[in-house]
Amino acid sequence: MCNHTDSIDLQKYKNVYFIGIGGSSMSSLAMILKRRGCVVRGYDRAHTRETEMLQNSGIPVYDTTDASHFDGAELIVYTVAFAPDHPEMVLAAQRGVPVIPRARLLEAIAADYPNSIGIAGTHGKSTTSGMTAQIFLSEEHADPTVLIGAALPAIGAAYRIGSDGNFIFEACEYKDSFLSFYPRIAVVLNVRLDHTDYFASLEQLKGSFRQFMNNAGDAGIALVNADAPDAVEAARDVLPQVRYFSVKDPAADYFAGSITYDGGFASFDIYAFGTLLCRASLSVIGSFNVSNALAAAAAAIALGIPARDAAAALSASRGVRGRCEVLYHGAFTILCDYAHTGDAIEKVLAGVAPFVEGRLVVLYGCAGERDAKKRPLMSEAVVKYADFAVLTSDNPRKEDPCAIIKDAEPVLAASGKPYIVEVERRTAVNRALDMLRPGDVLALCGKGHEDYQVIDGVTIYLDEHRIVREWLERKGLDKA
Repeated sequence: MCNHTDSIDLQKYKNVYFIGIGGSSMSSLAMILKRRGCVVRGYDRAHTRETEMLQNSGIPVYDTTDASHFDGAELIVYTVAFAPDHPEMVLAAQRGVPVIPRARLLEAIAADYPNSIGIAGTHGKSTTSGMTAQIFLSEEHADPTVLIGAALPAIGAAYRIGSDGNFIFEACEYKDSFLSFYPRIAVVLNVRLDHTDYFASLEQLKGSFRQFMNNAGDAGIALVNADAPDAVEAARDVLPQVRYFSVKDPAADYFAGSITYDGGFASFDIYAFGTLLCRASLSVIGSFNVSNALAAAAAAIALGIPARDAAAALSASRGVRGRCEVLYHGAFTILCDYAHTGDAIEKVLAGVAPFVEGRLVVLYGCAGERDAKKRPLMSEAVVKYADFAVLTSDNPRKEDPCAIIKDAEPVLAASGKPYIVEVERRTAVNRALDMLRPGDVLALCGKGHEDYQVIDGVTIYLDEHRIVREWLERKGLDKA
C-alpha cells in the first residue's frame, strides 16, 4: 500500500490528508502538522470529542468518502485499523502521492528529538506515558513534546508541542506499528499476547518487542520490567544497554521498596542501583501503578532529571483520561478504565480489589467483529475478582450484540456469582450506579476515554464520564 521512500521528509509536504483522523493519536498528529503550518483534513465516520476538537481548530473532518476530499493532498496518512479495501484506502492508492501509516509519520516527527522516550507494553502505555510527561513538564526549563493515547489533564489534550529535545510518546505494538520508532529509551512494561488477528503467537509478539528495543541502538537504553517474564525474555541479547525496574526484586537497577497503601493510593521508596533516592506518593489508584510510576521515574532519571523532582511530579499526576480514572470517591468509588481484554481486566481488578471495603461491581462488554475467543476470558477475569457483574455491550459494530453476550455469559452463569445482563450500555451503566452501597467500588471497563459506541455500523455518542456526572447530579453527590 505504501508508496513512500525509506525516509519521510516532512518539510516537503504542506497538504496532508488523514484516513481515520478521529483517533487519539491521529487527531494529535493532525494538530501537530497544522501547528507546523500544514493544510490538514481527513476522514472519520465517528463523531467524537476528537473530531469536534479538530473541526473547532479549522480542520475539516469528512464522514463520507468522496474523491474530491483528497484534492491537493501531497501526503496521505492512515491508521492500520483501516483495511486496504476500505473505500478511503482505495481512493488513496489512486492519488499518486505518498501513502504512509500513522507510525511512519510519528517516526518522522520523533526523528527531530534527540531525547525520545518510546513507552511500549501490552498494558499501561498511556498511563506510564502520561506519568513520564508529567515529570518532564514539571521541570522548570523543560519544554517536552508529548504524544499519548488519551488526554493528560495537565495539558488538556493527548499531545503538546514543545521546543526542547525531549519527546515522550506511546509506542503501540498493533500490527508492529512501533517498529517504525527509534527511541533513545525504549520502555517495555509487559508483553502479553493480544491483537491475535495479527500476532499468531506469543513468540511472534516477543520478537516484535525485541526488535522495538533493538531500534534504540547500541547507544540507547532498553528499560524493561523485571517482573514481567516475557518482557525479560524479549530483552535477551538486544543491542541497547538493558536496565531493569522492579517492585519485587531489590537487585533490579531501579526498585520500588517499602510500598504502603492508603485507600489504594501507594507510597514507595525509589532506589537506583542500590541507593535510596527518595520516597514517592501517588494520586492514582491501583497497585499496578507503582510499577508504571517506577518506569516513568526511571526513564526520567536516565535522562538526568533528579529523582526528587520525578517523585514530586508523580504525586501531582492524576493519570490520563479513562485509565483507572477515579470519577467519584466518597461513600463509594467509581472507576473508568479502557480494559477490554481478559488480561487487561484482570490487571485492573487485581490492582483494585484488595482495597475494596464493600463489593467490587464490574461492568463490561465484549467488542464485536474482534477475536471471539477473548469473550469468555474477559468473563473469567471478572468472576475472579468481582462480587457482582453487569454484562453489557461494547462496540458490537455489525455483529448482533445479543450473540456477543451469549459468548461471554456462560462463564458468569457457571460461577454462581450474582450478575445481570443489560444490552443497552447507557441503561447498564445507570443500573450499575443505582446498586452502589457504601464501601462499594464500581469499575466501568471497556470504553475508557472513548465517548462513542459503534452499533450496526453506526457511531453513536456515549460518554460514560457524562453518564456518571449526570447520575451524581441527580443524587446530589456532584459537590461531594
